Amino acid sequence: MLIDDPSGSPTNQKITVADLIPIGDIHTWGAVGDGSTDDSAAFRAADAAGVTVITLRPNKNYIVSADGANSYAILHSANNGLKIVGNGSTITSTDGGLQLIRNTGTGHFIATDLNLVGPATDGTDLAAGLLQINSATGVSLTNVKTSGSDQDGIAVSACTKVRLIGCESSNDSKAGIYVNQSTDVRIVACDVDSFGGHTTSGNIVGTGIQLSGNTKLVCIGNTIKNGVGTGIRCNDVNSIHPSENVIIGNLVSGCRNATNENESIGIRCTNGDVTTLCGTVVHDNDVFDCGQWGINIENHDGFSCKGNRVVQIDESGIVIGTVTDGVVQNNDVWNCDTDGDTGLFCIQTINAADGVVIKGNNFKNSSEYTSGSANLRASDGGSGTNVVQNVTRALDDTGTPSILGGGLFDTGGTTAITDFDDGVIGDEITILASHTVTITDGAQLILAGGANYGMTDSDTLTLKMFDNQVWQETSRSVN
Repeated sequence: MLIDDPSGSPTNQKITVADLIPIGDIHTWGAVGDGSTDDSAAFRAADAAGVTVITLRPNKNYIVSADGANSYAILHSANNGLKIVGNGSTITSTDGGLQLIRNTGTGHFIATDLNLVGPATDGTDLAAGLLQINSATGVSLTNVKTSGSDQDGIAVSACTKVRLIGCESSNDSKAGIYVNQSTDVRIVACDVDSFGGHTTSGNIVGTGIQLSGNTKLVCIGNTIKNGVGTGIRCNDVNSIHPSENVIIGNLVSGCRNATNENESIGIRCTNGDVTTLCGTVVHDNDVFDCGQWGINIENHDGFSCKGNRVVQIDESGIVIGTVTDGVVQNNDVWNCDTDGDTGLFCIQTINAADGVVIKGNNFKNSSEYTSGSANLRASDGGSGTNVVQNVTRALDDTGTPSILGGGLFDTGGTTAITDFDDGVIGDEITILASHTVTITDGAQLILAGGANYGMTDSDTLTLKMFDNQVWQETSRSVN
């Protein structure tokens, strides 16, 4: 091969394959990757030399250890950015409380096809990740897998333009993925399994994906399952509130914390105080088999909770706390209150909830609960003025069931109905028969043809109140 010699004259020299290995190949710096040799020095030497692309060889396991008394094994603090090409290989440490890779530079940080393995123990009062990325402009992690961390798996803080695609976390002690005070964030198609068990201030905690104080964030199409704690958390941090956060199309299942009930929720969006125009969107998520609540939203003003499916929750399905406006619409809430406790609801407003519109939701196979004079599956327990409408509710199994607020109802039993309580002029109700029940024609119920209507399963009846306390039939379907 024709190359230049040091004198500048062209010459022919024989070049081996080893000579063609790019300078970023970690073995150039003395790494072995045999799963027993400590390769820390090789990584540190490559970074100290200003290498911007570090390539691992396939099917290798690189052991690293703490850099002196520091809490990290590999530190990148230059401003020129760093890319790690993992080729499916692994970086491992058995040391507790250790960040395997810590980036504190302001350039980009990119990692692909990389496995990071920690000591597989539950930590105490730790606050970092196996991969810790701080203050980077342009973070791209693709197919990065963490496991066995005694703290967070992947932690990203104060970064811009963050992309986490197809990453995985398993058996990480605190949060599988933690993104904090960052802007323009996308977390897509990641998988977090068996998270939690960390002890913080004496409490057992864990979060599948934690989103704290971020702006313009989308968390979409992720799977979070089998955790000790909360599946997805969106919250403020250091008085920085989340803004324009979208949590959409995620699957959350099997998340519960027996020792810390407040950390036992499928999706939890809470701030320390009411945040005007927070605008958090929680849409089209599937939340199954979780602990205290399925979805909890509090102090996220202007929120939208739509199209979610919340199934098999220990206590209440969707709980809305202190807000001044928001909407809960077109959600399916099934089989909640599996604990069989009292005072629990499919959808519930609590504390200083105000201006919340609850409409078009579908409830199935859940108990009925009392709110004022009406048995509702949606309870308005907030201190403000909330609107509960177009919610499918079960009628009392009495002759004069309450229809407070109007809307859609299932029959509650077989007792013949002679009137409906708590109606006002302008109310309209539609009843779907789930039982064989007679609706009785009379002074308070004016039915078509002046005759009783014997409803059977799947029949419907629509009535409207035109005159005070007099209902008139407007339509029916005999199915």
